[in-house]
Amino acid sequence: MKKLKALRLLKSLNNSERQQLRNVIKKQNRHSLEKLLNIALSSLSKDQILPEKPDLFQKVFKSEYNSGKDYLLRNEIRLLTEKIHGLLEESSYTNELKNNPALQQYHLLKSYRERGLLSEYESLYYKSLKIAHEQYDFFNAHRINRDYFNYLMSCRELNADVFNETHRLLTEDIDNIKTWYRTQTALNQQGKVAMEDFLNSYGVRLKQTNIGPDKDIERISNNYIEFIEQVGNYHQASGNEKIAFAHKALKNILKLKVVYPLKVVDAYAILAGSYMLEGKWSKAAKYHKEGLDFASEKKLQVRLDVLFNYCSTLMKLRKYKIVIDLIKKYQKEIDKNQRVHFRFKGLLCFCHIFNNDYDGVLSEIPRQLGKRPESEYQYFRFIYCILPYMLKDYESGIRETDNFIRYFHRKGKEKLSFYNNIELAQIFKLFYQALIVSSDKKTLKTALQKCRDMLEAFNKANPVLADRLYNIWLANKLQA
Repeated sequence: MKKLKALRLLKSLNNSERQQLRNVIKKQNRHSLEKLLNIALSSLSKDQILPEKPDLFQKVFKSEYNSGKDYLLRNEIRLLTEKIHGLLEESSYTNELKNNPALQQYHLLKSYRERGLLSEYESLYYKSLKIAHEQYDFFNAHRINRDYFNYLMSCRELNADVFNETHRLLTEDIDNIKTWYRTQTALNQQGKVAMEDFLNSYGVRLKQTNIGPDKDIERISNNYIEFIEQVGNYHQASGNEKIAFAHKALKNILKLKVVYPLKVVDAYAILAGSYMLEGKWSKAAKYHKEGLDFASEKKLQVRLDVLFNYCSTLMKLRKYKIVIDLIKKYQKEIDKNQRVHFRFKGLLCFCHIFNNDYDGVLSEIPRQLGKRPESEYQYFRFIYCILPYMLKDYESGIRETDNFIRYFHRKGKEKLSFYNNIELAQIFKLFYQALIVSSDKKTLKTALQKCRDMLEAFNKANPVLADRLYNIWLANKLQA
């Protein structure tokens, strides 16, 4: 046979790499591929080409060759080429890693985050960034910062402090991006002027390259850049303009759905989110579902934050059974992620609350709530405040709300980010008191109106808390 690409690749390997290739193929337990490799190595050692196709086929498969079986041999040769490529890629990457301390730190840092070694992550982050800057490796300094961004968004409880830290990180990181770009531009210019100098000696005159900052960068654009900028515009806009930018972003990234399928999922989530902000729940649910369907079609791992927002939208539409079914469908993925596990438990609790299923609520309340972050702890304490109503045990409702109010006094305003929820707990208490002490419908109506007025004032002062399901439950009961 003529000298195949696989044979030329095999010849480029040293003895250690050839043995490594043998071990990789042996582990696959594919005898035909192992036989082909041995024949190829034997031919190389004798400085010969491979046997002719009928002879080679008979040696590899131990059967007679015919044109109908040709695909079998082609497939084995293709697999051998792929295995050698894999070995070459690994070798090249290992050598690059060995000679690049900043790249080593980036991959080590990324591994810490992916393996949940979070207590060690932050100290390693600062060390990694310092090494990258010392090496003048601003590209990997940027990658290290991007991984820290992912850590902040996926591993920390999201609150104003984390958002401030993230904003500071991104503000500082722009210098890494600009320095890397400026460096690459300077290197590019240096190469061009060197070629111009060499060509000049051959009598070839080219237009002289300008040395210095690139002033032509604004002309660079593509669908992906436009998508990113439209998402940026989305965040700065409001109302219908926000929705319009979200539609444009989705339209642009759908042109690149083969290259950026995960960004398509993001775009659907952004568009659905824009409708959620306007209270257009049916539209929001439509685009959330389209995003999940796209992810399923492309066999992408479900994004649990997107699933949570979809379920929250369905809660607004009172589609409680669909929410329960969706959570059951993705239960394994949810259980692996403690950060969202409790949030889905909260949704399940309210599905049962709105279905008036007391036992169902109890079955979903997690244990050891005291160890959870403040927002989650308070969320489930409000659920405990609702449970007595389901049993029409209003005195227990007062006791539960009293205990909750004492929690706020005990912790103090300085230690709690959501201290204002004490006012909502007090409205819950007044609600139960009204149900107990009101002697007639008129008195009850007056007492409930007072609670409604207080709740309206609370929601106006605390818009972030106005959309919580426990708040909505109380508003519904006060209206009823």
